[in-house]
Amino acid sequence: NTIIERTGGVPFYVEELARLIADQPAAALDDALPPSLSDFLTARLEAAGPAKRHAQIAAVLGAEFSASLFAAMLRPEGGDPAAVLGDLENRSLIVRGAGDTCAFRHALVADAAYEMLLKRERRDLHEQAARIILAHPDETPPEVVARHWTRAGRYAEAFEAWRAAAFAGHQRRAFHEAE
Repeated sequence: NTIIERTGGVPFYVEELARLIADQPAAALDDALPPSLSDFLTARLEAAGPAKRHAQIAAVLGAEFSASLFAAMLRPEGGDPAAVLGDLENRSLIVRGAGDTCAFRHALVADAAYEMLLKRERRDLHEQAARIILAHPDETPPEVVARHWTRAGRYAEAFEAWRAAAFAGHQRRAFHEAE
């Protein structure tokens, strides 16, 4: 009954609290139950040690991201990208999809990790992501680069990237997106 009251019936929160309860001794449960999903996710990320920073880097890339872009972002931080992704997956923070695709287990996990970053760190990581994408052009849509430049506060670069995204949308006859 306490779980239902605390979670407000939110399935993801119910699942996470059930996992916490299974891992905690009964005596420690009252202190272990966070008052909100946001508090729960923040506490879970804080307790993750180095995985917290890795989750934050991934969150800058979005709720869904490519393992190769994540690996390039991780290079300055050090560490084996495959091992880091494996650790995030073992902690049930991300899931691996087909090919190069990874995704946070839930968008709220990505949001919590992103919100834990200082604004300056966010800007720096977005700028780093934009530069990496531009240095290794692939199938990344131009609007992704534009979003990173915008969030990095690099508005001249963002303007050019948004213009390129609009042109690309127009070329593929996606007029609403181009607008």
